[in-house]
Amino acid sequence: MKTDKEFYKLFSADPKRLFELIGISTQVDYTMKSITLKDLELRVDGFLESDYENEPVYFVEFQGYPDKTIYHRMVKAMAIYGETHPDRQIRGMILFTKESLDPKTKPWYNLTEFKDQGFKVYYFDEMLKELEAKEMHHPLVSVFKPYLIEDQELLKEESKKWYVALEGGVLDERVRDIYCTIFIRWMQERFTKLTYEEIFTMLESLTPIEETRSYKELIEKGKKEGKKEGETKGRNEEKIEIAKKMLLRGDTIPSVMEVTNLSVDEIEKLKVK
Repeated sequence: MKTDKEFYKLFSADPKRLFELIGISTQVDYTMKSITLKDLELRVDGFLESDYENEPVYFVEFQGYPDKTIYHRMVKAMAIYGETHPDRQIRGMILFTKESLDPKTKPWYNLTEFKDQGFKVYYFDEMLKELEAKEMHHPLVSVFKPYLIEDQELLKEESKKWYVALEGGVLDERVRDIYCTIFIRWMQERFTKLTYEEIFTMLESLTPIEETRSYKELIEKGKKEGKKEGETKGRNEEKIEIAKKMLLRGDTIPSVMEVTNLSVDEIEKLKVK
């Protein structure tokens, strides 16, 4: 699975879990958001900021596929922000799903070896194993199972257990909803031949299917795609009608093409009719 957007959704909903996972103690709340650094129009999806200016800001990258430029982008973003906010404490972290994806680009990788928290690299698979050893049913342990478990048969057999742990866990309702939604999305990516209903049945959810966030989003997506398809079809029919009228009054094919953007073949077929 190449997409990392679910990582940002997960930790935007629950930033304290990220600090808990990587072992950083903070007494204040943080909000994760996207920012654009104007000088280079550089978009940063993982920017953690507290309401208190004396607290550090964190640049966060979640990386689930090979990218040799990841360190360069991180250092660039931190430097640009630091230039315009010289009084802020700036920290960066890159979280790879596994160590083999880390290009360890020098000289930037060397910065991660210092003891301070200025720039650090973490590996999800290792951190989650340590967390599971301490707390087997921790919500982060459960939600990442579809992403990290490679054995599909094991995932199919055990997914109900992990999903039930999320659904009946201690998270507040809004955050629990997001965790469950992400779990189901990752299950859909792992079992592409199964329908949403079949995956939901596999998980034996306690929540009616029509009340889940993921199902509502799926229905909404279908409506938007249907509307878009209908609009495209409508525009094509309108072009055809215009082309027919132009041909009837004797306009040339090049003229019809210029007005309607129809191809020569499409216009020739209209002439036959």
